[in-house]
Amino acid sequence: MAIADRPSKNRRVTAAVVLALGLALVAVVATVGNSGSEPWQFDALKMDQAAADGARKASYQGNVATVYDHLQQIIDKILWHKAAWSKSYEGDLARVAKEVAAAVEQERSASKESEIEAGKAAAAAAIAADKKSAWVGKAAALTAKRADAEEEKKALKALFDKGNAQKGGEIEMIKKIRCMMSAFNKDGKWKCDGSDPDRATTDTLAPGGKLRKDEYLLSRNGQYKAIMQGDGNFVVYKGNSAEFNTHSSGNNGAEFVFQSDGNLVVYSAGHHAKWNSDTSGRSANRLVMQDDGNLVLYNDGTPRWSSKHGRA
Repeated sequence: MAIADRPSKNRRVTAAVVLALGLALVAVVATVGNSGSEPWQFDALKMDQAAADGARKASYQGNVATVYDHLQQIIDKILWHKAAWSKSYEGDLARVAKEVAAAVEQERSASKESEIEAGKAAAAAAIAADKKSAWVGKAAALTAKRADAEEEKKALKALFDKGNAQKGGEIEMIKKIRCMMSAFNKDGKWKCDGSDPDRATTDTLAPGGKLRKDEYLLSRNGQYKAIMQGDGNFVVYKGNSAEFNTHSSGNNGAEFVFQSDGNLVVYSAGHHAKWNSDTSGRSANRLVMQDDGNLVLYNDGTPRWSSKHGRA
């Protein structure tokens, strides 16, 4: 039976019990009034009529009081059970209400967590979209910067070529003047071949020094020349006879470099090494074109490399 049906059932039980008790009371009273075998009838023979009536009345009242007492006890029990049922009913109602409230709260919590997770997912998606948009923007900006850098590189190259050409003309003018001054002073310090004067004649190159196109080292006796040719080959000549070469021809604009690490290197115009003496870290401090035709790399008095014997 459902909890909601208990109050109506309690009322029906209470009404039935009260009706039964009333019927029982009527029966008892009728019995007492009609019986001729009760003890007080025998005593009434010895008493006057007033005493008999008083005794009968007292007996009747006592029976009624007893019946009412029993009836009151029954009513009290019914009321106690009713109170107990009501308490149980109210307790059941409270439990059900608590369970319903807990279920509602659980549903709300689940819904709230779902909303939170959905919010987090939406926020993460928004952040990812922003990052992607920012990345795309940065990638586009980088592409634009690269394009600008290429344009600047071209502009700088053009400016460099222009300046280099101007500088080359200035250098040629200085060389001519230097040759003219050397010829006028007759000091033999500078030797000129027609309109293309050579660099100062010297037999030694120091660390950091370079030999560019047509620049050379000349032995003191004037018989041997170590020259950086325009074709990219570095050659040691005795007259017109090649005594040594780096086999690096085909690299117009190449340079012969005495690096600070002690290595001798022929670099192409694109700064790619085409030959080296394999002497880096050998602490060399001078390269000498000797009178015996040997081009020698020294660390003070100790040879590190030579054109005739290679690395020492």
